[in-house]
Amino acid sequence: MRSRRSYPLAVLGCIAIVAVVMASFRSGEAETGLYTEAVAITSADERLMVREGASAEFVPGTRVLSDADSADELAEEQLSWLDGATVPDIGSGYSDMIETALLDLHTLTLDNGAALAGWSSRWRYVWPRDAAFIAAALASVDHDDDAARIVHFLQDVQGDDGLFEARYVPDGSGEPPDDRGIQLDGTGWALWAVAQTAENMPAAERPQFIDTVRMLVDRSTRAILRMIDNEQALPPPSPDFWELSEDEVTLGTVGPLLAGLESAAKIYGWIDDAAAADRAAHGAGRLRAAVHREFGPGGYARYADGSDRDAALFYLVPPVAESVHPDVRDAWAHVPDEMRRRAGGLAPGAGWRDDGVSWTPHTAMYALTAAAMGEDAIARETLMWLDEHRTVRGALPEKVLGDGSPAAVAPLSWTAAIVVLTAVELAD
Repeated sequence: MRSRRSYPLAVLGCIAIVAVVMASFRSGEAETGLYTEAVAITSADERLMVREGASAEFVPGTRVLSDADSADELAEEQLSWLDGATVPDIGSGYSDMIETALLDLHTLTLDNGAALAGWSSRWRYVWPRDAAFIAAALASVDHDDDAARIVHFLQDVQGDDGLFEARYVPDGSGEPPDDRGIQLDGTGWALWAVAQTAENMPAAERPQFIDTVRMLVDRSTRAILRMIDNEQALPPPSPDFWELSEDEVTLGTVGPLLAGLESAAKIYGWIDDAAAADRAAHGAGRLRAAVHREFGPGGYARYADGSDRDAALFYLVPPVAESVHPDVRDAWAHVPDEMRRRAGGLAPGAGWRDDGVSWTPHTAMYALTAAAMGEDAIARETLMWLDEHRTVRGALPEKVLGDGSPAAVAPLSWTAAIVVLTAVELAD
């Protein structure tokens, strides 16, 4: 670990302000326009951003631009793909959103397994977290091959030390687009993606798939066990989904790593590697105990000192976690009161800026965890809110402004994936 230099407090304050402003700019927070209403397929390899108010038309039931070369062939391919999905049926009021979310996931997942966050320039990258949710969503509707390609992409870009950059360019080279650096939660998300993909396969096919991603499974598991090989059994501080530099470990890092070890124990169990399964399960037990010991007294807040809660709480709840502790469920029940924003959705955390903006991925995660815990009415109500705040082209945006207008990038594949997973939970 690098040694720290000493700086005057005024300088440190300026550095902190600049870091927050820059992070807000990178995430699109400084701008509130709607960058795109949808993304259209124009060829097998090309996509087009459909700007707000554009006159572009889709082939009905697809995301294929009607005047694209080979439009009929491209549309037939996408319709065939959708027909091959086991689309969850939770009522006619939700069907258009679910099918459109699947079409957008198909549109934003490239042939090499690069699952893009969006098509706008600052989102045209692969975040391991987003990719994990997209793989889980596609596997849940019986598109295991697509899910497997995404997991293989993650294996190809992962470092030999089992760690991941915050995001990657989509060409499979393993190059990050900038210097955001390592984000430890990616290792946990990758293992969770493997388990979600394998679990949705026929049991007879699991060993063969796991064999093809065994390198990812082994080095990810080893990496997490190294991180918690200390007296506290907690990983070191790392940026998490807020993508800010951290001096303290956050629940946003710990939750995915716990999910990763729980997933590893299942994966090794499926291939009858009892020793590896025991190591992963033992590590998960130590980390789980540390979570409740360190974060429990503060109500499972973002930091162990009992600060504001954030959406990382959802990572301690199924389907990310294997089970939910009663105290975590009690904390989850306070989420709407603490994170609700003016238009009705949720912010990434109670301590997030109170600008009235709702963020759809975190709102969708609330629906997903509600469905997984049997709170169907909450899940359906939240899905309906998301449905009502799509763009005129039906895409799920990243944000919803205080006046209810969709904003930022649309579609956001992370949100689309969570909506699909929520529908599957409700259908099950």
